[in-house]
Amino acid sequence: MKILKEKFYNSIFEQFRLYYQSCLKSFPEHTVMIQLKWDHGLRVQANMNELCDILELNTCEKEEAILAGLLHDAGRFEQFIQYGTFVDAQSTDHAELGCEILQRFGWLKFRTSESMQRILKSISEHNKFNPTPNSDNKTNKLIKMLRDCDKLDILKLVSDYYHNLPLNKQEKITLNLPDKPYISEIVYDTFLNSQMVRKEDLHTINDFKILQMGWIYDINFSWTAHQIEKHEYLDLIIKTLPDSIQKKQVQRKVSEWIDKKKFNSDSDIH
Repeated sequence: MKILKEKFYNSIFEQFRLYYQSCLKSFPEHTVMIQLKWDHGLRVQANMNELCDILELNTCEKEEAILAGLLHDAGRFEQFIQYGTFVDAQSTDHAELGCEILQRFGWLKFRTSESMQRILKSISEHNKFNPTPNSDNKTNKLIKMLRDCDKLDILKLVSDYYHNLPLNKQEKITLNLPDKPYISEIVYDTFLNSQMVRKEDLHTINDFKILQMGWIYDINFSWTAHQIEKHEYLDLIIKTLPDSIQKKQVQRKVSEWIDKKKFNSDSDIH
């Protein structure tokens, strides 16, 4: 997949790469987790690049999207180094920390003020349960793109982890929740009511899986739904749920919602 190679991108990428490498060098005990978020950023950037082509964005919009994808988790390195967790509620808001880091190092200083603010706003909103509406349509679209592309890669990761990572190695991604053979009623009802699940309502690992599958209610682009279906991310997660009537209902709801999202008109999104 071809990524823009203009000087603006090479310069920012190199500065970010050097920062990433300095974190690895200074804190080698955190190599696995820092590497995890670096790789995630590269994949989200690639997702953004592909979505840009689908949406036929202009050069400036594509630059902003690619930079937002690359840098959206810039706060994760310092978050884990300082707190030993990626859980914002137990540490700090990694999106806000990332924006502070971008401004601290001046990585976006050669963008126009308007472009810089759009990128920073998209990063600050990418992890919010309910993003704050913005009066600028370009900013709103960038936020929605980043939220979709971020969720898409997380679903890729967790669908693989749930099948291939031993349960005792999943603690970092399952919030240390207990492995109980059921889905909590409040989580199940929230999901069936086409609403995203809140983290404070989680009681089991299966609840967390339902929360992640509930991200389908926040999907903005038909391209994202097609990618989720193509790679069977949700089907893979569903297979790890205990056999029950609940599981069948979740599977039915997922199928219905993905089919609905696939036929959204991306051109109507602002």
